[in-house]
Amino acid sequence: IVGAGPGDKSLLTLKAYRLIRRAEVLIYDYLISEDIIRLAKKGCILINHKRNSTSRERLETFKNAILKFYAKKGPIVRLHAGDPMLFGMGNEEIIFLKEKGINFEVVPGITSALGVPSSVGIPITSRGISSTVVIFNGHPISQNEINWDSLARINGTLIALMGVSNASNIAYNLINSGLDPHVPVCVISDGTLKTQRVSVGTLQGLGELIVRDGIRPPAVIVIGNVVKSLKA
Repeated sequence: IVGAGPGDKSLLTLKAYRLIRRAEVLIYDYLISEDIIRLAKKGCILINHKRNSTSRERLETFKNAILKFYAKKGPIVRLHAGDPMLFGMGNEEIIFLKEKGINFEVVPGITSALGVPSSVGIPITSRGISSTVVIFNGHPISQNEINWDSLARINGTLIALMGVSNASNIAYNLINSGLDPHVPVCVISDGTLKTQRVSVGTLQGLGELIVRDGIRPPAVIVIGNVVKSLKA
């Protein structure tokens, strides 16, 4: 169970690179770049999760691939975008592997929540500006899944993943819970790739910013005064 990092293949860990090169079977997210997939050796069985597949469908694909191919001599690599244990299905996959008595290893990856802002020069924490970071799911299953009042009070940096389609609701909930509507925000799409785009605005205009710049997933939304470092 391997993390592929934020996008750029040069940001793979050495261990991830070596496992991909050795893999007999590669199961991967649709967000994984073709540059990384092309590292797989000739004859590697490639199994990809489609863009619109549900989490249940992705888990079933993983289970079926493991049961079909686990007896192969080389490794089966399940490649996750970012880090497999942050808003991925790593834990659900681990539970299945444990139930079946199948040996596994988890290889961490650079999560886009931290790596992408850093790559454009935004310090996630900065002395005197922010000593707290909260990473949250920008598209929660239910409205009650996130404590917006707590997020609005942290006086630090907020980072939303998977939040592009829900950006207006994120802004509304945070402002309604007391966060300054003028706090700066930055949206980074296709982070670390050649197609990377950086858009800056304020929390109250987050939804309009997404529409104006035609931002599409994947993107990282950074909310907080650390964003001002981009203008320094």
